[in-house]
Amino acid sequence: MIMEKWSVSEERRLHLAPGVVYSKSVAAASSLRETVYRLEVERNSSWIDWVPVSSHGKVNRLETVGHLLHQHRNWENGQAIAAMNGDFFSYSGTPSGLQMAGREIFTSPTRTKALLASLSTGGYRLIESVVMHASLRTNDDADPLALDAVNRSVDPRQDDYAVVYNWRYGDSTRTQAGGMEIVVRVGEEDLSGDRLVPGQAVTGVVESVHMASDSPIRRGCLVIAAFGLKAEWVRLHVTSGMELTISIDYNQGVNDAVQVISANSTLGMMLLRGGEIEESILDFTQSRNLDRHPRTIAALSDDKLSFIVIDGRQPGYSDGMTLAECASYLQSIGMRDAMNLDGGGSVTAYARLPGDRHPSLQNSPSDGFERSIGNAVVLYSRAPIGRLNRLLISHGPSLCILAGSRTSFKVSGVDANWNPIEVEHEQIQWYVTGEIGRLDAYGGFRASPCQARGTVEARYEGLVERVQVEVTDAISVLSLHALSPLIDVGENTPLIFTAKDSLGSDVVCSFEALEWKVDGQNGAVTEPGVFMAGNTRGPVVVTAKHGDIEAECTVVIGKPHFVITGFEQIENLRASSHNAVEGSVRITKVARPKPVRFGTFAGMLSYDFTGQVGLSRAGVKLVDDREQLGVLIDGSPKRLGLWVYGDGGNHWLRVAIRDAFHQIINLNFTEDGGLDWHDWKYVRAELPQQIAYPIRVCEIYLLETTDANKNSGSIYLDEFRAEYTTLREDVTGPVFTDLTPSPNVPCADRRPTISAIVRDEESGIDPASIRMWLNRVPVIPDYRPESGRLEWRPQEDLPVGEQQIKLYAKDKAGNPSVPAAEWSVDIQ
Repeated sequence: MIMEKWSVSEERRLHLAPGVVYSKSVAAASSLRETVYRLEVERNSSWIDWVPVSSHGKVNRLETVGHLLHQHRNWENGQAIAAMNGDFFSYSGTPSGLQMAGREIFTSPTRTKALLASLSTGGYRLIESVVMHASLRTNDDADPLALDAVNRSVDPRQDDYAVVYNWRYGDSTRTQAGGMEIVVRVGEEDLSGDRLVPGQAVTGVVESVHMASDSPIRRGCLVIAAFGLKAEWVRLHVTSGMELTISIDYNQGVNDAVQVISANSTLGMMLLRGGEIEESILDFTQSRNLDRHPRTIAALSDDKLSFIVIDGRQPGYSDGMTLAECASYLQSIGMRDAMNLDGGGSVTAYARLPGDRHPSLQNSPSDGFERSIGNAVVLYSRAPIGRLNRLLISHGPSLCILAGSRTSFKVSGVDANWNPIEVEHEQIQWYVTGEIGRLDAYGGFRASPCQARGTVEARYEGLVERVQVEVTDAISVLSLHALSPLIDVGENTPLIFTAKDSLGSDVVCSFEALEWKVDGQNGAVTEPGVFMAGNTRGPVVVTAKHGDIEAECTVVIGKPHFVITGFEQIENLRASSHNAVEGSVRITKVARPKPVRFGTFAGMLSYDFTGQVGLSRAGVKLVDDREQLGVLIDGSPKRLGLWVYGDGGNHWLRVAIRDAFHQIINLNFTEDGGLDWHDWKYVRAELPQQIAYPIRVCEIYLLETTDANKNSGSIYLDEFRAEYTTLREDVTGPVFTDLTPSPNVPCADRRPTISAIVRDEESGIDPASIRMWLNRVPVIPDYRPESGRLEWRPQEDLPVGEQQIKLYAKDKAGNPSVPAAEWSVDIQ
């Protein structure tokens, strides 16, 4: 569905450097609310560079954007001023498309779907369908060997394949046996002869030719790995001591690129082309075009390059966008060409706000924390540092504060190019106009007890900056949540509280201006808003109040959950099987677009029971660092919990533990045949009351006892944990009731109203997640939040016969409806 009209509000625009503007805004259309971060770079900004960066200059591991910024603070005398996540990536950290920095190729496939290039001739281009032509030539008359990739893992789906590696790929090629590898000396270890640059051939001498098997990669050398018929070419034509030449070229002028970042995943694609929406993203029979996610986008207008980050999966704050909604939004802000770089929990935006020395995280990643990624795009400013030109005051240029609240004003300085300049804070002179409150010599401010208007003014070295201050005694909305909703006895957690006025604008409030209450006196709230846990385990309700407006949150006092494995690493996991097709049972670490519930990876347990007779079993064993079976669990948990993305195979899901007497105990996550769902579902296994602690968790496994149900499939596992107390947490999804027309009942109406009631008793329905299909074709229902009813009526007569209907939704905690509502209607 394309949103025709977008309205933008709450926009804040800040200069980060000459020709660079950062903005944060709220975009709304229909029932959608989107929080959008944008970096606008003028095409003629001679001081600005954007550069793709990866972990320590290599493409062999994952890092957060924050860590990448720390590693790459400077580039050719430039200072980092902003960053966002880049291309999609493999689990090993290799970006999926072409990455170039400073004209050097870091990694490249044969084909890249779309890319953004900064050209040596100046300006930026979005280019589609870029093809690499790479070859290896000997100094005899042999036909050249075509190379398929640069610094990428060998594709097991192709029999005839050749890759060239340099130190950017890591310490070794990580190849398996079965091919040939050539080590070519191309320069000294302290020189740059091993750089791979498009259009510049590299010539070297063969040091060795040997069977492929994870060859070391040294500085000053290239390694070529070849398989299949290409390995035969190496055997026939390459010998030690001979001279070889490697050439790499790209079509469509990409040889002239200085920097390249790509969009090469399933969802890496063009959104706009010449101002028009890409037709493929309007095909709503494709599920990828229906999904709303956080997005990272590169876009061009006539005079600007924009990097745009859209938060998502956070109902009430930011819903995320479908690809078509992204395109229509980009049209509304004047973009001409645009591509979707990446999305989901990887979406991250950093910016160096005016006066700050380093960039800081600006957006709200959907996982609640930064996800490790393959590469990032960093903006650098080379603008020279000059004299102090302007003062900046925190909270500026205006501030609304609740009567009696405390805050502090901080002053920073910038030069004419928005570079940070040190300010001697003890030399600042402060002035207050109006009866708005008291201000000390260090910028500490206490608002007056009644409504007032005035200014706070800072003077330093002949410069003056003011903040307009309004003191209010009324708020309309108060929100409260605990930074850590689960803490142990004697621990504490900060309380996050915010206020808004009747227009929805922020009002600064502090601990002193609110009344605080702790249910049952099991704890206390202390300044500046910290909850101190009492001695009784269990849930505690904390309330903040101002006049008639109040907010509450729940803090659970008890031992926090212990994550046994989040499947981010699988080195301590071993596949196990009994009576399954040989080699079919595997545990694999997978990244999106495969199902992942938390973090970057999930575990995929694959199995094949077909044709087997008798009890079949497929499992994941957990071992410790000494390869001993079982992970030791501290204390006395009440239950074990696991997120499972089911395959509807109707098997039995169980967990095996070992008690203190080394007795194996098998517990049920489901009953026999109970793994009957698709999508994510949280399952629990209660621990027996009389169990002898401590326990070791040994294995998660599928079991099938019925010969009639010997099938194959894969389930996905995430966040396996031990629970010590009962939390008020939302782990169950919405429920559909009142399905209309009634299932499996003849219907005489050829245009029936198809409807249902959808409810979620905990976090509530996320309206942006609702989906409906009729005979596998998506349709868009109306949803009424007050009643929970959603409905859709066809515009044309339905054909006579059975019609299949499916409904799906998630709640605001991200839990899906499991199972989805599916039924059939017999049209007469």
